Amino acid sequence: MKKKFVINAFISSPANRARTTTQLMMQEMKMKDNQLIIVPELYHAPPSVMLDAINNAPNEYSTIAIVCHNPGITVFANMIKELSIDNVPTCGVLVLKADVHQWDEVSEENLVYEFFDYPKNSL
Repeated sequence: MKKKFVINAFISSPANRARTTTQLMMQEMKMKDNQLIIVPELYHAPPSVMLDAINNAPNEYSTIAIVCHNPGITVFANMIKELSIDNVPTCGVLVLKADVHQWDEVSEENLVYEFFDYPKNSL
């Protein structure tokens, strides 16, 4: 089943593979360069840094995607209530929602799981 969602901005680690992947996705989605925010601290970041990146996202964007690394992203995923993921693989997509008005209101307590998918899942 295909899931559809809109991404207004990407927040990416500066690592070459993360940045290149992000730029390819943005190109495919016909997004502008100013919709990419590079956060150096996301390189092999722990979940607290990922949450900081979310909390510091510009409020002009209603949806964001974070492109970062393991093991942090898997640990971050497992902070979500009732969610247990062994591994978020390369190009894995984890969609979470929070019923908030500003990014700085997002916390692990108000993040809600929507779906998780990855390229080899459909094989």
